[in-house]
Amino acid sequence: PGVFQLEMARITAELVLNCALTVREVTKAKFLRPIIPAETVRVELKLVEKPDTIQARASFSVTGQPAGETILLLSRDQ
Repeated sequence: PGVFQLEMARITAELVLNCALTVREVTKAKFLRPIIPAETVRVELKLVEKPDTIQARASFSVTGQPAGETILLLSRDQ
């Protein structure tokens, strides 16, 4: 489930930026509760573009309860 949250952050960033992204580094990963397969997960994403990387800060919640947070450093696929 933790890896799924990291992938949700990366894929959400890809959808927002309309390009393929690769995870270069996981700066922070905090998993606050298990996520059951039938639950709907809300993702809040903040992106900061830098010259060679994109920082993605994501927080996850289920029915208003925090489920996790992560900070990823991403790069655009060439």
